[in-house]
Amino acid sequence: LGGHPLIGIGAYAMGISYQFDHRNRFCITVPEGVRYLEGNAFDSCCNATMLVLPSTLQQIGEGFLNVFAEVSFPNGSAYFSCENGFLLDLRSNTLLYAAPSSHDYPLPSAARLGNHCLDNWLADRTDVILPPTLTSIGAVFYDLPELKQVTLPDSVITLDSHCFFATGLNSIQLPPGITEIPAYCFAGCDLTSIEIPEGVTRIGEYAFQYNWNLTTDVILPKSVQFVGYGAFPEEARVVAASGTTHFETPEEYALRCP
Repeated sequence: LGGHPLIGIGAYAMGISYQFDHRNRFCITVPEGVRYLEGNAFDSCCNATMLVLPSTLQQIGEGFLNVFAEVSFPNGSAYFSCENGFLLDLRSNTLLYAAPSSHDYPLPSAARLGNHCLDNWLADRTDVILPPTLTSIGAVFYDLPELKQVTLPDSVITLDSHCFFATGLNSIQLPPGITEIPAYCFAGCDLTSIEIPEGVTRIGEYAFQYNWNLTTDVILPKSVQFVGYGAFPEEARVVAASGTTHFETPEEYALRCP
């Protein structure tokens, strides 16, 4: 580019259209020499059928929203694998992307599910059991109203914000090692009850908001120190076992998140 070698592709650089058009399909070949793809580099590149990636890639950021392409490394890769349609970072054991061809295969062993990595694999699924190797989950189960049940292994210790945002979950059993339920994590679901395990110290803003079917009391264990603004629906009765649990006020939230 301009006489200089291309070494990276930035966030949202390849986004073309949010609307799939079967008449306008194409393949993208990223040339050898490119070393990194920033997160969401191919966001909304929904008409690509194939992403051909170079052996020189050292970093691929999370985020493949509205991407329906297959992925290949024709010259191999020292840092990534792509078997059965699953793009995996071998160093961090992070699942970065699941191509459409992955749909009929079981999830691979991974330590982390990256943001939006399962959009293609989750199509038409209502019940998911996650592998026992997981310790961290990004914004993976996002806006999936047909998804009713997700079984989390006890090994999970970290959930990202918006992890289960606007899914059809009607129940969830949180792993015992969870210490934080981040912002918007279960907002907009169909939960009828919520059980917060002992060990959780922080609940982010709007974490369980918009669960209109919540009919039982929410008991916060003694370990909960902070509850973000709007964490629960106004109709829900929230009872804190500890008198020191702090419920964030609108004024405090406005200062923290202006």
